[in-house]
Amino acid sequence: MTKKLEKTQPPNRTAAEIMDAIGIDPLAEMERLANGEMPCGICGGAGKTRYQKPVKGRPKERMCENCQGSGKETVSPALRDEMRAELKKYGLNV
Repeated sequence: MTKKLEKTQPPNRTAAEIMDAIGIDPLAEMERLANGEMPCGICGGAGKTRYQKPVKGRPKERMCENCQGSGKETVSPALRDEMRAELKKYGLNV
């Protein structure tokens, strides 16, 4: 005989509570996006990624294809403008 596992509901938490718990400041992240200072999600801001050649050898590094070696996430001008407009609503000029 198997026991039925009771389904427990996760606690109802707002997005703000979750961000506070993991230490994210949404306005600071929006400011980083508006200024183009968001580090690349692939290389972590290093501008290089490692790859393994098909033949024997140690991993080599190459320029990150996502950020083209800049170390910054590619952010469209439209998204930058949207973030600036949103920050102006909170009285922050970027």
